[in-house]
Amino acid sequence: MSVTNFIPAVWSARLLAQLDRAHVLTGLVNRDYEGDIRQYGDTVKIASVGEITINDYAANTDILDPQELTTDQQLLTIDQQKYYNFQVDDVDAAQVRTPLADQAMRQAAYGISDVTDRWLAALMVDGAAEGNHIGTDDTPAAVSAETAYTYLVRLKVMLDKQNVPSQGRWALVPPEYHGLLLQDSRFVGTGGVQAESALGSGYVGWAAGFSIYMSNNLPHTLGQYKVIASYNGSTSYAEQILSMEAYRMEKRFADAIKGLHVYGAKVLRPHAIAVLHAAFDSGILETLEVTSLPGTDSGDTAITVVPALPSGYTAKYKTAASVPLPQYDQVLTDGWTALPQEDMAATAGYEFVVAYVDGNNKAKAAGKTTANPRA
Repeated sequence: MSVTNFIPAVWSARLLAQLDRAHVLTGLVNRDYEGDIRQYGDTVKIASVGEITINDYAANTDILDPQELTTDQQLLTIDQQKYYNFQVDDVDAAQVRTPLADQAMRQAAYGISDVTDRWLAALMVDGAAEGNHIGTDDTPAAVSAETAYTYLVRLKVMLDKQNVPSQGRWALVPPEYHGLLLQDSRFVGTGGVQAESALGSGYVGWAAGFSIYMSNNLPHTLGQYKVIASYNGSTSYAEQILSMEAYRMEKRFADAIKGLHVYGAKVLRPHAIAVLHAAFDSGILETLEVTSLPGTDSGDTAITVVPALPSGYTAKYKTAASVPLPQYDQVLTDGWTALPQEDMAATAGYEFVVAYVDGNNKAKAAGKTTANPRA
Protein backbone atom coordinates (compact mmCIF):
# COMPACT_ATOMS: atom_id res chain seq x y z
CA MET A 1 0.00 0.00 0.00
CA SER A 2 1.13 3.53 -0.71
CA VAL A 3 -0.43 6.68 0.67
CA THR A 4 -0.58 8.07 -2.85
CA ASN A 5 -2.67 5.08 -3.99
CA PHE A 6 -5.03 5.13 -1.00
CA ILE A 7 -8.70 5.70 -1.90
CA PRO A 8 -10.77 6.08 1.32
CA ALA A 9 -14.09 5.06 -0.24
CA VAL A 10 -12.61 1.81 -1.56
CA TRP A 11 -10.94 0.92 1.75
CA SER A 12 -14.07 1.82 3.75
CA ALA A 13 -16.06 -0.53 1.54
CA ARG A 14 -13.40 -3.21 2.06
CA LEU A 15 -13.60 -2.86 5.82
CA LEU A 16 -17.41 -2.96 5.85
CA ALA A 17 -17.31 -6.11 3.70
CA GLN A 18 -14.88 -7.68 6.17
CA LEU A 19 -17.17 -6.62 9.02
CA ASP A 20 -20.15 -8.32 7.38
CA ARG A 21 -18.18 -11.57 7.25
CA ALA A 22 -16.91 -11.23 10.83
CA HIS A 23 -20.16 -10.19 12.53
CA VAL A 24 -22.33 -12.82 14.19
CA LEU A 25 -25.01 -11.09 16.28
CA THR A 26 -25.03 -7.84 14.31
CA GLY A 27 -25.74 -9.95 11.23
CA LEU A 28 -28.88 -11.40 12.83
CA VAL A 29 -30.76 -8.16 13.52
CA ASN A 30 -32.47 -5.51 11.42
CA ARG A 31 -30.15 -3.21 9.42
CA ASP A 32 -32.78 -1.21 7.50
CA TYR A 33 -31.78 2.23 8.79
CA GLU A 34 -28.04 2.03 8.18
CA GLY A 35 -28.09 4.38 5.20
CA ASP A 36 -29.39 7.22 7.37
CA ILE A 37 -26.15 7.59 9.35
CA ARG A 38 -24.05 10.65 8.60
CA GLN A 39 -22.17 11.28 11.85
CA TYR A 40 -21.80 10.32 15.51
CA GLY A 41 -24.84 11.45 17.49
CA ASP A 42 -27.28 11.01 14.60
CA THR A 43 -30.75 9.90 15.63
CA VAL A 44 -32.97 7.82 13.36
CA LYS A 45 -36.71 7.97 14.04
CA ILE A 46 -38.35 4.56 13.60
CA ALA A 47 -42.14 4.64 13.30
CA SER A 48 -44.24 1.56 14.02
CA VAL A 49 -47.97 1.20 13.34
CA GLY A 50 -50.33 0.28 16.17
CA GLU A 51 -52.82 -2.59 16.16
CA ILE A 52 -55.59 -2.74 13.56
CA THR A 53 -59.09 -3.39 14.96
CA ILE A 54 -60.92 -6.37 13.45
CA ASN A 55 -64.73 -6.00 13.45
CA ASP A 56 -67.67 -8.32 12.86
CA TYR A 57 -69.48 -7.95 9.56
CA ALA A 58 -73.24 -8.24 9.08
CA ALA A 59 -74.85 -8.41 5.68
CA ASN A 60 -76.75 -5.35 4.43
CA THR A 61 -75.26 -3.03 7.09
CA ASP A 62 -72.81 -0.18 6.79
CA ILE A 63 -69.30 -0.78 8.08
CA LEU A 64 -67.70 1.59 10.57
CA ASP A 65 -65.69 4.62 9.54
CA PRO A 66 -62.01 3.88 8.75
CA GLN A 67 -59.85 3.50 11.82
CA GLU A 68 -57.25 6.21 12.30
CA LEU A 69 -53.84 4.62 12.46
CA THR A 70 -51.71 5.28 15.50
CA THR A 71 -47.95 5.34 15.23
CA ASP A 72 -45.26 5.00 17.84
CA GLN A 73 -41.84 6.53 17.29
CA GLN A 74 -38.66 5.00 18.68
CA LEU A 75 -35.22 6.54 18.42
CA LEU A 76 -32.11 4.72 17.25
CA THR A 77 -29.17 6.83 18.38
CA ILE A 78 -25.65 6.42 17.04
CA ASP A 79 -23.99 6.74 20.44
CA GLN A 80 -20.96 4.44 20.13
CA GLN A 81 -17.67 5.26 18.42
CA LYS A 82 -14.39 3.35 18.14
CA TYR A 83 -11.22 3.97 16.17
CA TYR A 84 -8.18 2.09 14.94
CA ASN A 85 -4.76 3.42 13.97
CA PHE A 86 -1.98 1.16 12.67
CA GLN A 87 1.28 1.56 10.79
CA VAL A 88 2.95 -0.51 8.07
CA ASP A 89 6.74 -0.22 8.14
CA ASP A 90 8.39 0.00 4.71
CA VAL A 91 10.81 -2.83 5.56
CA ASP A 92 8.03 -5.14 6.75
CA ALA A 93 5.94 -4.36 3.70
CA ALA A 94 8.86 -5.19 1.39
CA GLN A 95 9.52 -8.57 3.03
CA VAL A 96 6.06 -10.13 2.66
CA ARG A 97 4.10 -11.06 -0.44
CA THR A 98 0.62 -10.40 0.92
CA PRO A 99 0.03 -6.68 1.49
CA LEU A 100 0.28 -6.03 5.21
CA ALA A 101 -2.35 -3.31 5.05
CA ASP A 102 -4.88 -5.85 3.74
CA GLN A 103 -4.06 -8.22 6.59
CA ALA A 104 -4.26 -5.40 9.13
CA MET A 105 -7.63 -4.31 7.74
CA ARG A 106 -8.99 -7.81 8.22
CA GLN A 107 -7.74 -7.79 11.81
CA ALA A 108 -9.32 -4.37 12.37
CA ALA A 109 -12.63 -5.75 11.08
CA TYR A 110 -12.51 -8.72 13.44
CA GLY A 111 -11.56 -6.46 16.34
CA ILE A 112 -14.48 -4.13 15.65
CA SER A 113 -16.88 -7.05 15.23
CA ASP A 114 -15.88 -8.46 18.64
CA VAL A 115 -16.52 -5.12 20.34
CA THR A 116 -19.85 -4.48 18.61
CA ASP A 117 -21.16 -8.03 19.08
CA ARG A 118 -20.39 -7.95 22.83
CA TRP A 119 -22.04 -4.54 23.15
CA LEU A 120 -25.13 -5.57 21.19
CA ALA A 121 -25.53 -8.84 23.11
CA ALA A 122 -25.55 -6.97 26.42
CA LEU A 123 -28.02 -4.42 25.02
CA MET A 124 -30.43 -7.15 23.91
CA VAL A 125 -30.23 -9.02 27.23
CA ASP A 126 -30.97 -5.80 29.12
CA GLY A 127 -33.73 -4.88 26.67
CA ALA A 128 -35.64 -8.18 26.82
CA ALA A 129 -39.08 -8.02 28.40
CA GLU A 130 -39.05 -8.69 32.14
CA GLY A 131 -41.11 -11.86 31.83
CA ASN A 132 -38.97 -13.28 29.03
CA HIS A 133 -36.17 -14.65 31.23
CA ILE A 134 -35.57 -18.25 32.27
CA GLY A 135 -33.48 -18.22 35.45
CA THR A 136 -31.64 -15.25 36.92
CA ASP A 137 -28.04 -14.27 37.61
CA ASP A 138 -28.46 -15.44 41.21
CA THR A 139 -30.35 -18.63 40.34
CA PRO A 140 -29.34 -19.69 36.82
CA ALA A 141 -30.82 -22.75 35.14
CA ALA A 142 -28.56 -25.82 35.45
CA VAL A 143 -28.06 -26.99 31.85
CA SER A 144 -26.72 -30.42 30.89
CA ALA A 145 -26.56 -32.56 27.76
CA GLU A 146 -29.95 -33.97 28.77
CA THR A 147 -31.64 -30.56 29.15
CA ALA A 148 -29.90 -28.25 26.63
CA TYR A 149 -32.40 -29.02 23.85
CA THR A 150 -35.32 -28.84 26.28
CA TYR A 151 -34.38 -25.29 27.29
CA LEU A 152 -34.34 -24.27 23.61
CA VAL A 153 -37.90 -25.62 23.37
CA ARG A 154 -38.86 -23.52 26.40
CA LEU A 155 -37.42 -20.42 24.72
CA LYS A 156 -39.40 -21.29 21.57
CA VAL A 157 -42.65 -21.59 23.51
CA MET A 158 -41.93 -18.29 25.26
CA LEU A 159 -41.65 -16.53 21.88
CA ASP A 160 -44.67 -18.43 20.51
CA LYS A 161 -46.85 -17.11 23.32
CA GLN A 162 -45.74 -13.58 22.43
CA ASN A 163 -46.78 -14.13 18.78
CA VAL A 164 -43.22 -13.63 17.56
CA PRO A 165 -42.94 -14.61 13.87
CA SER A 166 -41.40 -18.05 13.40
CA GLN A 167 -39.60 -17.00 10.24
CA GLY A 168 -36.10 -15.69 10.87
CA ARG A 169 -35.82 -17.00 14.43
CA TRP A 170 -32.36 -17.67 15.81
CA ALA A 171 -30.65 -18.59 19.06
CA LEU A 172 -27.15 -17.49 20.01
CA VAL A 173 -25.26 -19.91 22.24
CA PRO A 174 -21.73 -20.12 23.69
CA PRO A 175 -19.36 -22.94 22.62
CA GLU A 176 -20.07 -24.86 25.84
CA TYR A 177 -23.79 -24.94 25.10
CA HIS A 178 -23.13 -26.04 21.53
CA GLY A 179 -21.03 -28.86 22.93
CA LEU A 180 -23.98 -30.03 25.01
CA LEU A 181 -26.30 -29.86 21.99
CA LEU A 182 -23.93 -32.05 19.98
CA GLN A 183 -24.63 -34.84 22.47
CA ASP A 184 -28.36 -34.76 21.64
CA SER A 185 -29.46 -36.70 18.55
CA ARG A 186 -32.31 -34.25 17.93
CA PHE A 187 -29.76 -31.53 17.23
CA VAL A 188 -27.17 -33.63 15.43
CA GLY A 189 -29.76 -35.27 13.18
CA THR A 190 -31.40 -32.02 12.06
CA GLY A 191 -28.68 -29.42 12.37
CA GLY A 192 -25.22 -30.70 13.23
CA VAL A 193 -24.52 -32.57 9.99
CA GLN A 194 -25.99 -29.74 7.95
CA ALA A 195 -23.80 -27.28 9.81
CA GLU A 196 -20.61 -28.97 8.63
CA SER A 197 -21.09 -27.45 5.18
CA ALA A 198 -22.66 -24.18 6.34
CA LEU A 199 -20.83 -21.01 5.37
CA GLY A 200 -22.70 -18.43 7.46
CA SER A 201 -20.76 -16.66 10.20
CA GLY A 202 -21.23 -18.55 13.43
CA TYR A 203 -23.94 -20.86 12.10
CA VAL A 204 -23.74 -24.35 13.60
CA GLY A 205 -27.11 -25.97 13.03
CA TRP A 206 -30.87 -26.04 13.53
CA ALA A 207 -32.87 -26.98 16.62
CA ALA A 208 -36.32 -26.37 18.11
CA GLY A 209 -37.30 -23.95 15.37
CA PHE A 210 -34.14 -21.83 15.68
CA SER A 211 -31.13 -21.35 13.46
CA ILE A 212 -28.36 -21.92 16.01
CA TYR A 213 -25.37 -19.60 15.99
CA MET A 214 -22.31 -19.84 18.22
CA SER A 215 -20.44 -16.89 19.72
CA ASN A 216 -17.86 -16.15 22.40
CA ASN A 217 -19.31 -12.66 22.89
CA LEU A 218 -22.39 -13.45 24.99
CA PRO A 219 -22.56 -11.85 28.47
CA HIS A 220 -21.07 -14.27 30.97
CA THR A 221 -19.36 -14.82 34.28
CA LEU A 222 -17.46 -17.89 35.42
CA GLY A 223 -19.58 -20.92 34.53
CA GLN A 224 -22.65 -18.84 33.61
CA TYR A 225 -23.78 -17.57 30.21
CA LYS A 226 -26.75 -15.76 28.74
CA VAL A 227 -28.35 -17.55 25.77
CA ILE A 228 -30.36 -15.22 23.53
CA ALA A 229 -33.30 -16.32 21.36
CA SER A 230 -35.03 -13.87 19.05
CA TYR A 231 -35.80 -13.05 15.42
CA ASN A 232 -34.39 -10.50 13.02
CA GLY A 233 -37.11 -7.89 13.65
CA SER A 234 -36.60 -7.46 17.40
CA THR A 235 -33.66 -5.08 17.25
CA SER A 236 -32.29 -2.58 14.76
CA TYR A 237 -28.56 -1.95 14.37
CA ALA A 238 -26.68 0.56 12.25
CA GLU A 239 -22.99 1.22 11.71
CA GLN A 240 -20.79 3.28 9.44
CA ILE A 241 -17.12 3.97 8.78
CA LEU A 242 -17.24 7.73 9.11
CA SER A 243 -13.64 8.47 8.31
CA MET A 244 -10.62 6.61 7.01
CA GLU A 245 -7.28 8.29 6.30
CA ALA A 246 -3.83 7.21 5.22
CA TYR A 247 -0.82 9.28 6.15
CA ARG A 248 2.97 9.16 6.01
CA MET A 249 4.55 9.00 9.47
CA GLU A 250 6.90 11.92 10.10
CA LYS A 251 9.53 10.15 12.22
CA ARG A 252 9.40 6.67 10.64
CA PHE A 253 9.67 5.08 7.24
CA ALA A 254 6.13 3.84 7.39
CA ASP A 255 2.61 4.43 6.16
CA ALA A 256 -0.28 4.51 8.62
CA ILE A 257 -4.03 4.13 8.38
CA LYS A 258 -6.61 5.37 10.88
CA GLY A 259 -10.36 5.05 10.81
CA LEU A 260 -13.43 5.95 12.86
CA HIS A 261 -16.30 3.48 13.25
CA VAL A 262 -19.65 4.61 14.71
CA TYR A 263 -22.66 2.47 15.55
CA GLY A 264 -25.83 2.23 17.57
CA ALA A 265 -28.81 -0.05 18.15
CA LYS A 266 -32.34 -0.04 19.50
CA VAL A 267 -34.46 -2.88 20.89
CA LEU A 268 -37.74 -2.34 19.06
CA ARG A 269 -39.73 -5.33 20.36
CA PRO A 270 -38.67 -6.37 23.88
CA HIS A 271 -41.24 -9.18 23.94
CA ALA A 272 -39.50 -10.75 20.92
CA ILE A 273 -36.30 -11.48 22.89
CA ALA A 274 -36.05 -14.44 25.28
CA VAL A 275 -33.02 -14.98 27.53
CA LEU A 276 -31.82 -18.13 29.25
CA HIS A 277 -29.52 -17.61 32.24
CA ALA A 278 -27.58 -20.86 31.97
CA ALA A 279 -25.05 -22.49 34.28
CA PHE A 280 -23.16 -25.59 33.24
CA ASP A 281 -20.06 -27.54 34.07
CA SER A 282 -18.20 -27.37 30.78
CA GLY A 283 -15.24 -29.50 31.85
CA ILE A 284 -12.92 -26.89 30.34
CA LEU A 285 -10.59 -24.58 32.27
CA GLU A 286 -11.57 -21.00 31.52
CA THR A 287 -8.84 -18.45 30.77
CA LEU A 288 -7.90 -15.61 33.09
CA GLU A 289 -5.92 -12.58 31.93
CA VAL A 290 -3.28 -12.04 34.62
CA THR A 291 -1.05 -8.93 34.71
CA SER A 292 1.89 -8.13 37.00
CA LEU A 293 2.68 -4.43 37.47
CA PRO A 294 5.39 -2.83 39.63
CA GLY A 295 4.13 -2.30 43.18
CA THR A 296 4.63 0.71 45.42
CA ASP A 297 7.73 -0.62 47.19
CA SER A 298 10.89 -2.23 45.82
CA GLY A 299 10.44 -5.96 45.24
CA ASP A 300 6.63 -5.75 45.26
CA THR A 301 4.15 -6.33 42.47
CA ALA A 302 0.46 -5.58 41.98
CA ILE A 303 -1.51 -8.41 40.39
CA THR A 304 -4.64 -7.72 38.35
CA VAL A 305 -6.97 -10.42 37.01
CA VAL A 306 -9.69 -10.22 34.34
CA PRO A 307 -12.50 -11.15 34.62
CA ALA A 308 -13.14 -10.16 38.22
CA LEU A 309 -13.62 -12.88 40.83
CA PRO A 310 -17.30 -13.96 40.88
CA SER A 311 -19.13 -14.66 44.09
CA GLY A 312 -18.76 -18.20 45.42
CA TYR A 313 -15.17 -18.56 44.23
CA THR A 314 -11.72 -17.93 45.75
CA ALA A 315 -8.60 -16.64 43.96
CA LYS A 316 -5.38 -18.56 44.63
CA TYR A 317 -1.87 -18.14 43.30
CA LYS A 318 1.43 -19.96 42.96
CA THR A 319 4.78 -18.53 41.85
CA ALA A 320 8.11 -20.16 40.98
CA ALA A 321 10.67 -20.25 38.20
CA SER A 322 8.24 -22.50 36.31
CA VAL A 323 4.59 -23.15 37.21
CA PRO A 324 2.27 -25.24 35.01
CA LEU A 325 -1.35 -24.23 34.66
CA PRO A 326 -3.64 -26.47 36.73
CA GLN A 327 -6.01 -28.92 35.09
CA TYR A 328 -9.76 -28.39 35.22
CA ASP A 329 -11.16 -29.54 38.57
CA GLN A 330 -7.65 -30.08 39.98
CA VAL A 331 -7.72 -29.57 43.76
CA LEU A 332 -5.44 -26.64 44.62
CA THR A 333 -4.31 -26.83 48.23
CA ASP A 334 -0.62 -27.62 48.77
CA GLY A 335 1.58 -24.80 47.49
CA TRP A 336 -1.36 -22.57 46.59
CA THR A 337 -2.11 -19.40 48.58
CA ALA A 338 -5.07 -17.04 48.68
CA LEU A 339 -4.38 -14.06 46.41
CA PRO A 340 -4.13 -10.85 48.49
CA GLN A 341 -5.77 -7.60 47.44
CA GLU A 342 -2.67 -5.54 48.23
CA ASP A 343 0.85 -5.52 46.73
CA MET A 344 2.97 -8.58 47.36
CA ALA A 345 6.62 -9.61 47.17
CA ALA A 346 7.67 -11.33 43.95
CA THR A 347 10.83 -12.47 42.20
CA ALA A 348 11.42 -10.79 38.84
CA GLY A 349 11.11 -13.22 35.95
CA TYR A 350 9.30 -15.91 37.93
CA GLU A 351 6.06 -17.32 36.56
CA PHE A 352 2.92 -16.28 38.41
CA VAL A 353 -0.24 -18.37 38.07
CA VAL A 354 -3.65 -17.30 39.42
CA ALA A 355 -6.59 -19.71 39.61
CA TYR A 356 -10.22 -19.33 40.59
CA VAL A 357 -11.41 -22.30 42.67
CA ASP A 358 -14.85 -23.31 43.89
CA GLY A 359 -15.86 -24.23 47.44
CA ASN A 360 -14.09 -27.58 47.07
CA ASN A 361 -10.82 -25.91 45.97
CA LYS A 362 -11.31 -27.25 42.43
CA ALA A 363 -9.81 -25.12 39.65
CA LYS A 364 -12.36 -23.64 37.25
CA ALA A 365 -10.28 -20.87 35.62
CA ALA A 366 -6.59 -19.95 35.51
CA GLY A 367 -4.04 -17.67 33.87
CA LYS A 368 -0.31 -17.02 33.90
CA THR A 369 2.04 -14.05 33.72
CA THR A 370 5.66 -13.18 34.47
CA ALA A 371 6.34 -11.38 37.72
CA ASN A 372 7.32 -7.73 37.22
CA PRO A 373 8.11 -6.26 40.67
CA ARG A 374 9.43 -2.78 41.25
CA ALA A 375 13.24 -2.71 41.08
